[in-house]
Amino acid sequence: MNRIWSDENDKILRKYYPIKTSTEIIEFLPNFTNRQINRRAKYLGLRKKDEIRKKSRLEKSLAARKDLWTDDEKQIIIDYYGTEGAYGVQSRLEKYRSIDHITKIANRMGITKENKNSKFWTVTNIRTYEENSQIVLDVDIEGGGRKNND
Repeated sequence: MNRIWSDENDKILRKYYPIKTSTEIIEFLPNFTNRQINRRAKYLGLRKKDEIRKKSRLEKSLAARKDLWTDDEKQIIIDYYGTEGAYGVQSRLEKYRSIDHITKIANRMGITKENKNSKFWTVTNIRTYEENSQIVLDVDIEGGGRKNND
């Protein structure tokens, strides 16, 4: 929503922007977002004092940490992502997490979903086939392919 800055709002911003964090300024200008406040301050040529800028960065990083995954949530991913996928994990979590976020965290942890419909054969599949078949398969390890010796 586009809000119009009044002279009174600009006055408040000039007074508090250099000495208050963005979170504190919102208390004085509740109808504006952080982004709108920062853009208007830039337009007016305002700058925060160094110690306030550092404090603002710390507040932002602490706010971002609230979204970190707990050890229990990570354990649920470890236990269930491989067999049930992101939807299975999502149904077991107490706090809502998006499917994309679950997949992203699982990938970061090096956990992949078992694909039962995979087009590729596993080593176990090849050995079973060799044992039950008249055809002898030579596995070309270096090339990653298999060749049929009929």
